[in-house]
Amino acid sequence: MIRLVALRQRFLRRDVSAHPTGQGGFALIAVIAAIGVATLLIGALFGLMFTTMQVRQAEERDAREARAADAAIETAINKLRAGTCDPLAAVVDGMDFTQDSVSTEDDVQVDVSCTSVASGSAATDQVRIVGGDGYQGALRNGWTKDCAVDATVTGCMPWAKVGSVPAGLSSSKTSLVHSGPRPLVFSSGVTVRTGAAALRTDTDGPPAIEVGGQYTQGSKGIGGTGATDCGILSGSPGSGAGQVDDIDTQPGCGDTTAAGAAAPQSNTGLTAPAVTPTVPQDCLSSAVVTFDPGTYTPAATNAVSRLTSGTGAGCTDKTFHFTPGIYSFQGNELRFSSAGSAYVFGAPSGWSAGPSSTGVQGVTGLLTDPDATLCDPTKSGATLVLAGWTRLTHTIGRVAICPNRPSGAGVGGTPLQPHPAILQRMVVPSAVTVSRFDSPSPPVTNTVGLNIPFGCRVGPGTYPGATDYPTGLVGPCWPQRTYQLNLATEAGTAPESGTAAVSSLRVMLTGTENVETPNNLITNRQTRFRLFPAASGELCRTDWVTGMPNAGMTSSFDLKSLPGMCSITPINQTQLNGARLFVDHRMDLGAATVVQAFTINKAAVDVNFATGTPATASSNDWNNVGNVTEVDNASASPKMPCGDFVCQFADPGRTRTPLTPFVHEMELEDFSFAGLLDPTDPTIDPALRNLRVVVKVQPSAQTLPASWTAAFGSFLSPQNFLTPGTMRLELRASNGAARCIVQGRGINSDQEIAFDLGADNRDNDDDDPASTCNTDLFYNASDLEGVSLTLSFELPCVRNWFHGVPGECLRSGPFYNPADTSPIWQIRPPNIESVRLTTVTDYYGLAGTSTATINAATSASAISTFNVFGRAWMPLADLDLNWNGPATDQPLFANDLVLHGLGSRMAAGAEMGNVCCNPAGSRTVELVARIDGQERLVARVEYIDVIEVDGAEVVSPGHTVNVVRWLSCGSEGCGATLQDSDGPPS
Repeated sequence: MIRLVALRQRFLRRDVSAHPTGQGGFALIAVIAAIGVATLLIGALFGLMFTTMQVRQAEERDAREARAADAAIETAINKLRAGTCDPLAAVVDGMDFTQDSVSTEDDVQVDVSCTSVASGSAATDQVRIVGGDGYQGALRNGWTKDCAVDATVTGCMPWAKVGSVPAGLSSSKTSLVHSGPRPLVFSSGVTVRTGAAALRTDTDGPPAIEVGGQYTQGSKGIGGTGATDCGILSGSPGSGAGQVDDIDTQPGCGDTTAAGAAAPQSNTGLTAPAVTPTVPQDCLSSAVVTFDPGTYTPAATNAVSRLTSGTGAGCTDKTFHFTPGIYSFQGNELRFSSAGSAYVFGAPSGWSAGPSSTGVQGVTGLLTDPDATLCDPTKSGATLVLAGWTRLTHTIGRVAICPNRPSGAGVGGTPLQPHPAILQRMVVPSAVTVSRFDSPSPPVTNTVGLNIPFGCRVGPGTYPGATDYPTGLVGPCWPQRTYQLNLATEAGTAPESGTAAVSSLRVMLTGTENVETPNNLITNRQTRFRLFPAASGELCRTDWVTGMPNAGMTSSFDLKSLPGMCSITPINQTQLNGARLFVDHRMDLGAATVVQAFTINKAAVDVNFATGTPATASSNDWNNVGNVTEVDNASASPKMPCGDFVCQFADPGRTRTPLTPFVHEMELEDFSFAGLLDPTDPTIDPALRNLRVVVKVQPSAQTLPASWTAAFGSFLSPQNFLTPGTMRLELRASNGAARCIVQGRGINSDQEIAFDLGADNRDNDDDDPASTCNTDLFYNASDLEGVSLTLSFELPCVRNWFHGVPGECLRSGPFYNPADTSPIWQIRPPNIESVRLTTVTDYYGLAGTSTATINAATSASAISTFNVFGRAWMPLADLDLNWNGPATDQPLFANDLVLHGLGSRMAAGAEMGNVCCNPAGSRTVELVARIDGQERLVARVEYIDVIEVDGAEVVSPGHTVNVVRWLSCGSEGCGATLQDSDGPPS
């Protein structure tokens, strides 16, 4: 044990000694440690290298994606310079950026979407659909039908896309209708008083309507469950087939403000010159057919349409130039349908006017350049002032309307806003009264009625003061008598009161001839009118027309429809105030010794009356009864057992007397008034100033029986025979209102007869004494909804004056016998040409459907464009848009479009243009670039789309582009690299 200790001590002493040969183990340990450290360092270096490589790859990937996102955003910015932002469709869809390497793994695909930013005037409400009673255009009967069931119906829609035809469409007041493979496009805001129905027709695609501003409607959407539910307008059901896409992708429905949307004040003091310009007879003399500003009466409007429709001689491939100024059109239709023609309202643009000009067609390529304006919007143009009943029909050719501008300057010297390019009147003063009668021959003044003798003198002084009586010593005698109606007008409430155009001027005269005179021997009765405004000469006169009052009936004469100058001479309300209307009557007495007395005891005047037309007519007593629903020469004729003017009826029991008349009756239903209720505000229910039934009768074309001709020779004429009897009228409405009258003691002329059913007649002798139907009357326009009319002719048998027993019927036997049972005679009633209900209020009704056709073809014979470079206010018109081919870059309407209703349909392969309006002065969009679904870049871009040229705003989409924000995005969000800048990033 001691040895072992010693050895251990010696070993320890050697371990701590400084002898060199004793340190080898320590070095080995040090080397091993160094090698370990080196290994660790090398591993760290390799790890650092790998990390650096990964970072570099990530940086390269980020750089590639940043470059791709940047390039994709720039591409999107350029695409939207002339395009619209659709939030539901990618602006850039899967744009592929390759890296020019062998592998495709480093390629980058970018999607860019956009949203509109509500700023500036981008959401301005420039389109208003104000009809409260629903769309009435050509698609009216089709849009409620499913094309999957009946594809032949005009305007049918693919309701199968949303399941089936929604319930209640037939009674819907929907006023905006569109169907097609492309969405109906508006660059502005849109307000619809009621609602819209629109469906895209392709399997998959954009929404049904694209609105650059905010879309709002007053009703809930079709298929909506709640009051503010937009239903299919929100995109469901149907995968967005019926969706409305607006600035915030959230259309507004059930909006109370939209439900009260009304037309702008369209009854400004804007008036056309009173003169009616001369309309060319044809288009043969020049390549340019020129029209001048003025008031175009119904006849003059028809004359213009005859040329512009291409039906006039040489009226195709023409330039129709409406020189600058204000035009008032009073006819039912202004038509543009001449192939290869241009219709330019205002100063020429790109072509020259004048008698020797070759027009638009003379400038190579101008007609077929669909984006050439043709009229110069920087200069004062031509404004169309339309009557409340006037519609525009455009089927082919190029229409360009630049508005007229008021003279002078506004506050601070700024130019005044142009007049509307199209201005439709909504209101017109209408009350005209007859203040007194004056008869210059014989002289009678300030009387309620007049008693006038008609006769021919056989010598001087036969009748006192009768120096103007014609002589009948040689040939037939036509005595003529004249009296004067003094007129006064009621002050109107419309801004244009006193200048409102008179489109219809009906004079109603009630009178009776002396029944003691054999007036059946008078073979003709005629009337004419001469109008003299206060303190001026004759304005116009009508031609002589057949007819004058008789037998207590009221004869009706519309001076604007009668032949003569009054039908083509412009008349306004001012000219009727204090006017003198001379009425001339004359009779063909045939023999100089006949003297006839005539009493005129009532006169009335109706101006601008609304007409109710029956849809159906039925009768067991009349042949061709449907003819009375149309205004033409075709008539309904009474069913009689013979072909003569007087027919025999069996009465073997002698039960028939003159007190038991023969009755010929017809029923007329479903009256529609194109000119009564104000469609822009259903709460307005105008009072009826009057209510009349106007019946146009024709004399019988039958002849007298041979036995009568043998007995009376040629003294009796079927055309002038005083047909005895009365007319009974019963008007009933679905709301219980009713009115019955009996009027007349005979008819003997080819004329219109007016029956007054107004409330002021309730207690007079015209009331039906055998009826209790006058318990409620017709006071307001709504009372006439659903009315029906029963019209009866009640004619007694022919009284037996021949044998001196007028209490009995004249029988066929040649001799009188109290027990005679031979047939009795009845006179045939007159034929009936038409039956109308008319009334007067201060309101127009619907103007009918206007039409615009778009086909920006390259062929001059097929091109069809319609562009209005200003405001268009047509609150009484439905507009049908027919998209038949390529579309123009210019919007159809520049700004501020007001319509009653809008319908749109697209032909196969057609393009969709911009309905309205000029883009706002600027628009702002936000673009988001995404890679693999992750946001990588966000840009906010402002586009300046409207610039000023020579004091006028001109559309130049994307003229200036300002990038106002540029945000780079990553997993932690987006950071700004550019803000509030006027230019793109460097």
